[in-house]
Amino acid sequence: MRPPEVTVTTWLMSVLNLFGYALLLDVRKPRSVLTASLVFTLMIAAGYVVLWFYWHGYNWARLLVFATCFLCFYNLRTVASSNILVKVMLVGEATVAVFLVYWLNTTQAKDFFQK
Repeated sequence: MRPPEVTVTTWLMSVLNLFGYALLLDVRKPRSVLTASLVFTLMIAAGYVVLWFYWHGYNWARLLVFATCFLCFYNLRTVASSNILVKVMLVGEATVAVFLVYWLNTTQAKDFFQK
């Protein structure tokens, strides 16, 4: 049985993952926009692959999500110089990360991911 925390955090991370495209608003050169769009699309797609495995209870995906939480905290250093959509993404990701750092280490989470 999937814990509700997995479902809720998967949905939140899925929505926040799309906000990665807001980073394109800071790209100035037309040629750079095309390259950045391709790179961002690949990274966002990879994020959805990890989320699919996370939702299905794979422990390696839990560990990758856990490690990514610390990247979310590190990214907060750029909040002041970001556009509003990126600010929403960064603060949202960090908020979810605070919960995940705690919850992913609980017995309930470990039991679900240790199939």
